Amino acid sequence: MDRRTAVITMASAAMATLGAGCASSTPADPNDTTLSLVYGYIDGKDAKIDWVEIKQYGEGAGYYQIPYNRKTGVFFSVSIEQGAHQVFKFGNSDTHYMWSANGRNATALKVDKPGAYFMGSYKFVRHDQGFFKADKFEMRPAQQPTEAEVLAIVMRELETDAELTSYVHQRGYAKARLAQLGGRRA
Repeated sequence: MDRRTAVITMASAAMATLGAGCASSTPADPNDTTLSLVYGYIDGKDAKIDWVEIKQYGEGAGYYQIPYNRKTGVFFSVSIEQGAHQVFKFGNSDTHYMWSANGRNATALKVDKPGAYFMGSYKFVRHDQGFFKADKFEMRPAQQPTEAEVLAIVMRELETDAELTSYVHQRGYAKARLAQLGGRRA
C-alpha cells in the first residue's frame, strides 16, 4: 500500500469512527426535571420517513434525531433541553428531506421551561419534477390530528413502552397539557 492510499484509508476509518460516535445516543436521564416533551405529526403517506431531526439553535445548539412512527405519523422526544427548536429535516437511510434549509419554519418553538410542546400537524406533499430532476416537496399545515389527539398517542407510548415508562416528569407534563386541552387518552 502506498503512502497516499494509507492516508486515505486512515482518514476514511477516522471519519467512520467519528460518524458512529455522533450517531450514537445516550438515553436521557429520567430524573432530569429540566427536560421537556416535544411532539408532532407528519402525514407521511407519500414519503418514506423513519426519523425526524429537531435542531436546537443558539446556546447549546445541536440536533435530536428521533424515531418517526409510520403507523401513527407521530414523532416525539422526552429529552429536549430549553432553547429554540424546529424540525430541521426528516427521512430514512436513503432520502433526507430538508425542511428548514431556508431558515425558520412553522415548527419553530421556544422551550422556555420544562413542559409539553407541540410542533404541529403537517402533510407532506410531493411535487414531481420529472425524470431527470429531484422532486420538490412542501409541508402543509393539517387540521387533523389535533394536538390533543397527537398527545393522546404520545401518552399511550409513555405509559406502555418499557423504555419510556421511567420518564414520569414528561408523562406528568403530557397529562397536564392533555387536561388543558380537554382531551382524552387514545
